[in-house]
Amino acid sequence: MPRFFFTGDQHLGHKRIIELSKRPFTSVEEHDTQIIDAWNKTVSRSDTVVTVGDFSMEGKYEDLRYKYIRHLHGNIIWIKGNHDSGWMKQSKVPFPVRHLWHKQIREGDRRKGAKGPFLACSHYPMRSWNRSQYGSFNLHGHCHGEIEPWYNQMDVGIDNAYKIFGDHRPIELLQIVEIIKETNKGAKGHDYHATHDDQNWVPWPL
Repeated sequence: MPRFFFTGDQHLGHKRIIELSKRPFTSVEEHDTQIIDAWNKTVSRSDTVVTVGDFSMEGKYEDLRYKYIRHLHGNIIWIKGNHDSGWMKQSKVPFPVRHLWHKQIREGDRRKGAKGPFLACSHYPMRSWNRSQYGSFNLHGHCHGEIEPWYNQMDVGIDNAYKIFGDHRPIELLQIVEIIKETNKGAKGHDYHATHDDQNWVPWPL
């Protein structure tokens, strides 16, 4: 059954990101190869991947398609990051360029009435987002695992994935649900669970 994954902040082709984010690679070539391998070991061709921006700083879509994109597994939904401006111009790419992506997840459990969380995905973390008062999640990038999450919020970029899993890979939605449940115990923000029935969605069995 196809799954949902979330990722971001790859910075493919960006040599300096190795130093800035303390990534364990000795060259940009090793960096790019290992990140693509981690993606493909995690994601199948039938899965959906939402990437929340800063995929690459390179300037032309055709160059990225040949070097990186054509090798990646999954059906990719692209959100534009601040470093994607060069290659992700609407006139040059064959897919919608989004700044936000909203989705009520319902796949994965066919029990009557079962549903997953409502997601508000963005490059930057938000203080308030669509349906946040009803328990929706904000999945973001940009921060490279360096900020404390707000309630029902998670940095899904590859540097945070490395801190959690020891690998620069996309994160599956089921894992995100469990991580957010844990981080919510000490997170800033509001717990609307006691006052809004809409958060009583049924998570899929792990």
